[in-house]
Amino acid sequence: MDRNNERFSYVVRSAAVADVVQAAVKTVSYVALCDTRRVRVRQRENEAVVTIRIAVQEGKSVRTAALQVQQAAVRALQSLPTATRWTVQVNVEDLFPEAAG
Repeated sequence: MDRNNERFSYVVRSAAVADVVQAAVKTVSYVALCDTRRVRVRQRENEAVVTIRIAVQEGKSVRTAALQVQQAAVRALQSLPTATRWTVQVNVEDLFPEAAG
């Protein structure tokens, strides 16, 4: 295998990355993705930027929620069998009422 083919073998499909990130977000109980299209992945060779847009339950710390989502996503992405360097950005777009837990 030559170098060019090797380099491209590391790229993970964006849909697979989104699935992994969505599963990670679900581990933070008072956070939700705003909708299923709120995970955006931009990849270039062995680097990728993942942007996640979330909603946080009213009355909960937005900063803590964003940090927990970021950490969960990074852990999940690092488990993928690639040499990709992941950068995860979390944007909080909305709050949702406690009853919507």
